[in-house]
Amino acid sequence: MCLIVFSFKDKSPFFKQNNSSEKEFVLLANRDEFYDRPTLSMQWWGGKRNILSGQDKLGGGTWFGVTKKGKFAAITNFREKKEKKFITSRGELVLNYLKDESVSAENYISNVNKNDYAGFNLILGNKKQVIYISNRYHRPINLTQGLHILANNNLNSPTEKVKKTKRDFEELLKNPFESRKAIEFMNSDQSSEEKILIENLKKDKQEEIPFRFIKSKVYGTRSTTLFSFDSEGTFEITEQNYTKQGKKLNINEFRFNT
Repeated sequence: MCLIVFSFKDKSPFFKQNNSSEKEFVLLANRDEFYDRPTLSMQWWGGKRNILSGQDKLGGGTWFGVTKKGKFAAITNFREKKEKKFITSRGELVLNYLKDESVSAENYISNVNKNDYAGFNLILGNKKQVIYISNRYHRPINLTQGLHILANNNLNSPTEKVKKTKRDFEELLKNPFESRKAIEFMNSDQSSEEKILIENLKKDKQEEIPFRFIKSKVYGTRSTTLFSFDSEGTFEITEQNYTKQGKKLNINEFRFNT
């Protein structure tokens, strides 16, 4: 289970800044996973240390990342009945896109064999474009404006989780952007009813866990990522990590220009 909320610049106070530049794009993401799955938090890595991302040490990929030239990608799993096992990790879809700075999102998508992966929702972007692709939707979608929410169904699916997140984020847009408040938004809708949570995970069904932030002793939100860039090409990333029962761990902050 994961959740991604992203918005292009509009006329709301959220995108205004005190200096001359303005936020062009803001993305917030919660990564939900079992606490015992080995993970490295966000850092620069790769042969040229040009990829900024966390690392899934079990599957080998990542859930979100950005390069020094401004390419970025994020992924969520598609909630569905598991009828077969897949060898290739969905996290590789993010990583492989970031590894090649020269490949466009369109060319990358055209060479992906979507049948090699379990159900996924993938966001590919740079400063000029954002594309949504899923192997559970019939075509890629070019996105240029508006607020979008991606959970564990197709983009902007009207589930209770998505509808509540949209309502709450629209309230957040009424105020100037603050990193702290943006991250708090992603952990403000919580559930600690562990018995219900575990039963939901055990059932092989399509329903989402209807909370933005999940906490228990075995499974929950492992990190919140805040990603943005402004009109002057400044990229800012904050990663807040969590452990069991939603207890805060380290926070990592990065800022660079493209």
